[in-house]
Amino acid sequence: MSEENLRYYRITDKNIQFLGKDIGLEALQQAVGGYLESIPKPRSASFTIAYADEEGLNKKLELNRTGSGMVGRKIVGPLIIGVANDE
Repeated sequence: MSEENLRYYRITDKNIQFLGKDIGLEALQQAVGGYLESIPKPRSASFTIAYADEEGLNKKLELNRTGSGMVGRKIVGPLIIGVANDE
């Protein structure tokens, strides 16, 4: 699926923030606080794509339990998801 026409959200344990539609690389990097790491999406996921901070562990970012549960692996710092209009 194309990464166009996606609505992006920033997920933390404390907040879900709508970032916008088709926001671009720079805005995605700003939302995670660094370089993007593409996170494999579980088959049952209701989103199209997910990103986290590639250096989150090295930066000793806080565990994101909500994000970890969504993708089925340990996520530190914010998780960004892209959702298609039909999901």
